[in-house]
Amino acid sequence: MKLPFEFNTRLIFRLVLPGAILAAAALPFIQAVLRGAGIWIKAEFVYPAAIVLCGWLIVACDMRIYMAFEGRRYWPRRLRTWAVDRERQRLQRLAGILDEPNVDRRRFLEAGVEYSHYPLDEKGEAYVAHPTRVGNLIEAFETYPKIKYGLDSVFFWYRLWVVLDKDLREEIAGAQSVADSTIYVSFALYVSGLLMWIYSACRALAEAPWLARYVQANPPLPYLPSAETLLVLGLVCLLAGFLIYRVSLTAHAQFGELFKAVFDQFRSRLSFEDIVKEAGRIGDQPGAVLRSQREKNRIVWRYLRWHMVRDEAAGKNLTVKQWEERLAARGEAAGKEG
Repeated sequence: MKLPFEFNTRLIFRLVLPGAILAAAALPFIQAVLRGAGIWIKAEFVYPAAIVLCGWLIVACDMRIYMAFEGRRYWPRRLRTWAVDRERQRLQRLAGILDEPNVDRRRFLEAGVEYSHYPLDEKGEAYVAHPTRVGNLIEAFETYPKIKYGLDSVFFWYRLWVVLDKDLREEIAGAQSVADSTIYVSFALYVSGLLMWIYSACRALAEAPWLARYVQANPPLPYLPSAETLLVLGLVCLLAGFLIYRVSLTAHAQFGELFKAVFDQFRSRLSFEDIVKEAGRIGDQPGAVLRSQREKNRIVWRYLRWHMVRDEAAGKNLTVKQWEERLAARGEAAGKEG
């Protein structure tokens, strides 16, 4: 019988490690809920189950967690504006170092590496897309295939993945699991820090004279230290989460280079000539097969992703139905003229 998951280092990085951190912080709350429901189970039995549950929740929320860390969503407008401006100032400082004459070589190289962590536009100019460093770094390597080859990375990555060799897929998956783990652990530490402060507030409230007698008889949150200790623990968790986040930049930069290398070396394995011919037939553009590979990649993405074919003369995309109606009307007009 095959297990529903494979126990390997990727599972440890993605699920077990962040799950253990978050489960340790959430254990008092979980125990309180169980006891409130009349279920008395020892913590040493609850904790392993909590690790799996918390780890699974983190993995299931992968996209939402990355959206928050990249700054794509969930940020207040003013905070996001301030952070974007801060990133722009940093980018300008890096550009200034690169343009500075007679700059120290080591300083120049370090600035060049950091500068490469920002995305480029079609003209090769770096820009700020998100309010966080990890957001701009991910944007940089995800837009790389589109800038270089006209390949939408989010769409074509899965098509490329299925034609890669198994050993290479294992190597890529391992590198990605390390990068994901740093974000997951950072997230778990941030949430743990907030939980510590919530526990501290609950503990301080429970020590109020008018609640002390009731709390002694019915402790709401077991296994908790003093309110002051919880405040310190919360601060430690938040600081540790930030340090792990900074470590994640290196892990994502390394995975990003691997991600770009896959498109550089294996994009030729993507074979869509039949799609180009079909899109050309629909749009009455037989010359589509003679276009550059970059243009073909755009034709394929547009047709497979949106089921549309572009009208180059009008500068807009049309659905298959719209093309059929247009060509039918053109045929009727030609018949009347004849």
